Amino acid sequence: MVEQVPANYGNFNQEVYLPRSFLYFCGLWPGATFLHFSSILIIILIVLFLPFAAFLFSSDSIEDIIESTGYVLSVTNTIITMFIVRWNSASITAITNHMSDNWLCMTSISNKDKQMLQKNVLSSKFVLRSAFAFVIFCVITFSTMPYIFAAILGHELPRKAARVAWYPFPLENFFVILLSSVLTIATIFIDSLIDVAIDAFTVMAVFHCEGQLSLLCTTIYKYRGLIRHSGDDFTELRSYRKSCPCLKCIVDHHVDIGLFVEEINCYSSAVIFSKTTFTIIKFCAMGFFVVESVQEKNISGIIIHLLYVCWSGFSLIIYCSLGEKLSKKSEEVERAVCEIDWSVKKSKQSRSLMLIIIRSRKAFAITAGKIFTMNLLFYKEVSIFL
Repeated sequence: MVEQVPANYGNFNQEVYLPRSFLYFCGLWPGATFLHFSSILIIILIVLFLPFAAFLFSSDSIEDIIESTGYVLSVTNTIITMFIVRWNSASITAITNHMSDNWLCMTSISNKDKQMLQKNVLSSKFVLRSAFAFVIFCVITFSTMPYIFAAILGHELPRKAARVAWYPFPLENFFVILLSSVLTIATIFIDSLIDVAIDAFTVMAVFHCEGQLSLLCTTIYKYRGLIRHSGDDFTELRSYRKSCPCLKCIVDHHVDIGLFVEEINCYSSAVIFSKTTFTIIKFCAMGFFVVESVQEKNISGIIIHLLYVCWSGFSLIIYCSLGEKLSKKSEEVERAVCEIDWSVKKSKQSRSLMLIIIRSRKAFAITAGKIFTMNLLFYKEVSIFL
């Protein structure tokens, strides 16, 4: 029977709590019913997509058409990613099962290594909370800025929370205006929450993978030429022992991490490709309004559209940073192998070390549709293009 990990070193539930809670709220967690998922989808379609799309086809102004196109693309991207994640629910299950098994195998590692993994969990939770806080700030500021500036300048308060939205009823009655504005702002918040919840799951998985790579590095430094440790004292969940410095366990641990990265890519690759494509198009559309607002010295427009650009590009920054993080950790594994003292090893042990080097030179990566490798170089190239 596998012993549970002590609470002071964290556990699986602590690591997955935030992403699981938000994905379940959005109807995207494997345990959520299709009715839950479809109800969220219908709300977004009725309150956001249809009003934006109707305004797009009914407007004659080029400025309004470009602005409404940006919003339609944003909502369309959310709907597409919802279907992708729902379709890939098996990948979510595979990732969480893999993480759960890793936590249950922690009984065989030292307290120092447990502290290192716990530090990684805390870093992951800090990043997730910061991401949610940033999105909430952007949504609140984006939604309330037109009302704040109208009150300061003494102008008439806007009758619509989203300027480029069309409604099939007149916005004359105060309660109708209030109800439509509250529903629109609430749905914009749900739309943003879905985006960040999908990203949060990838963030959590990559940080977990980083912890496993760090554990592998410390194990490699302990390697002393042992091909395979004696006995069959493997865990019930893995064919190797974590932190065991024999060649078999090191190679098997590296292979296991590679399988975990494949599971992450299976979940996130299509999502990242969709978000990257829509983000680039939205940048082109919204950049027009930022320039126009600067020329007209429209402070409200500058703030609103810059916030929208930052909000839209947030996912791209996250995924490129995660890809860079994974790449750097892979380089650390290769460096750890190269820093082993070869001079004291026999020729047979040296050949075994070459096997580790060959495996470690294949860097792990996050991809967008298995076409682009997500890293800071890719982000730089996209930024230059835009």
